Amino acid sequence: MLKIYYDSDADLNIIKKETIAIIGYGSQGRAQALNLKDSGCKVIVGLRKNSPNYKRAIDEGLEADEISNACAKASLIAVLIPDEAHADVYEKEIKPTLTRGKKRICSWQRRPRFNCRRKKLLWHR
Repeated sequence: MLKIYYDSDADLNIIKKETIAIIGYGSQGRAQALNLKDSGCKVIVGLRKNSPNYKRAIDEGLEADEISNACAKASLIAVLIPDEAHADVYEKEIKPTLTRGKKRICSWQRRPRFNCRRKKLLWHR
């Protein structure tokens, strides 16, 4: 049977302890960043400096920084960028900032898997 969850079923105080990096500011990233901010969470949007959405995030009242800086500051990283950019951004911008206890959330259309022998993120079509 399907269980429906409501606001009263969640304790927002758990996530309010976190600094949340939202990587990407497209349709998913913008919606999630603004909802979290409106809920009282500390949010940093991680973008490339030359992104047209960098200024938009700041204009909408959010802190914005380069991806690696946002990830370094955060304890929770939500990766909400196009699928084709995930592997490259993860390897170059996110992975070097990971420390014990950091949490990651990823949204994908395709199915990724981690190759432990090569320590590399692989993609299935």
